[in-house]
Amino acid sequence: MLKQFNEKFVDSLVKKRGALVLSPEYQDEIIRRAKRVRACDYVVKFEIKNGASFTKSVTTRANWSFILTNAAVYWENTPVGDMPKIAVNFPYFVPKSPFNTPVEDWGAVPSNLVFGREGLTRFEEYKNLYYALDQRFVIEIDAKAKPGQYARGYVLLSGLEIDLTEV
Repeated sequence: MLKQFNEKFVDSLVKKRGALVLSPEYQDEIIRRAKRVRACDYVVKFEIKNGASFTKSVTTRANWSFILTNAAVYWENTPVGDMPKIAVNFPYFVPKSPFNTPVEDWGAVPSNLVFGREGLTRFEEYKNLYYALDQRFVIEIDAKAKPGQYARGYVLLSGLEIDLTEV
């Protein structure tokens, strides 16, 4: 069974053996802390006409620190060789992108090789990422298609959110 990176990450933190719950107060504390972490997905839809390039941005929620753990892409009815290139950029963060690509490609990579893709003949696992971002953090997603190409698809950014309202 395939397991997403954020599930593996949570399992490494949660499934520790040997911890005993000795009192109702300690049980309440465990439940209170567990409510401060949740899974989160950001979905960005692209509809590209005539091969235009698009940039869309996502801003993470206020008072929730976001850890980006997975990225996936789905293009409807697009052959693997014709999929638009995708770039995920962090304009206010170093490094600016999780991909090391030439400047002329502005950080874009072939989406079928880098991201998880459920397509006509195969499934590729999600790209495992670990970027601890902050609240109200801007993530830009660029899509660049071939000239004259039409494409419609979605980019999914998955991760964990941690509540920052309590100390």
